[in-house]
Amino acid sequence: MRTAFGLLSDAADSPTESEVRVAIVTAGFPPPMVNAEITLSSGETFHPDLSWPRFKVAIDYEGDHHRVGRDQWNRDIRRFRALADSGWRIYRATADDYRVPHKLLLWLERNLPVA
Repeated sequence: MRTAFGLLSDAADSPTESEVRVAIVTAGFPPPMVNAEITLSSGETFHPDLSWPRFKVAIDYEGDHHRVGRDQWNRDIRRFRALADSGWRIYRATADDYRVPHKLLLWLERNLPVA
């Protein structure tokens, strides 16, 4: 119970986001920030679902509305381009990644310097 209590966060946008965050932490990775504000040198601000700002690593969930909504799709392309241009490594996660996070965890192992 104490372990579970330490994994709680009121900043998550969804239960699935919480589940993948718990999978990340229980796999031995440092806890990510949840929906933290990232401000680029251009002044643009972003709120990736999970991030490690110190290492410029983020995970962002791409729900179906990101795929079918033209405006959302265009915003996402601009946002990820701006983050990548600023040196960020981004994992664009889908529902499959959240259901079975094995590949996401392998990506973190390769891209999170502290792992």
